[in-house]
Amino acid sequence: MAKRRRPTVAEPTVGDIVIEGLKQMVALEQGKPYGEYRIHAVALTAADSKIAEAPEYSYQRIAKLRARMKLSQPLFAQALNVSPETVRAWEQGKRHPDGAALRLLQVTEQQPELLLSMVKERTVRPYKARKTKR
Repeated sequence: MAKRRRPTVAEPTVGDIVIEGLKQMVALEQGKPYGEYRIHAVALTAADSKIAEAPEYSYQRIAKLRARMKLSQPLFAQALNVSPETVRAWEQGKRHPDGAALRLLQVTEQQPELLLSMVKERTVRPYKARKTKR
């Protein structure tokens, strides 16, 4: 009696694998699920990317930013994690922000709600009139 041969499953060719990958990519771009796929995030490096420099901030620009946010100098300074004297010197043109302060001012200017979300308002107690003796 002759042995039965099992049908062999052909190994996928390189072309089959590439076509399958392309089908998955098209489905992914269209937002449709297609088979199993994994997405790997690749870290950006200095060799691949360039970061734009933070803009310069004049004393007028800093004062306008703070005024637009309706914050006092001490509160603005506290939110930026700098001293009130630093903010005062910036707004008087005696000093100019540099380094991380420039980037922080840029982020604050572009998204003021981020900085404002760190400012907690105090609960104001209602005013009670005192009784005076007559």
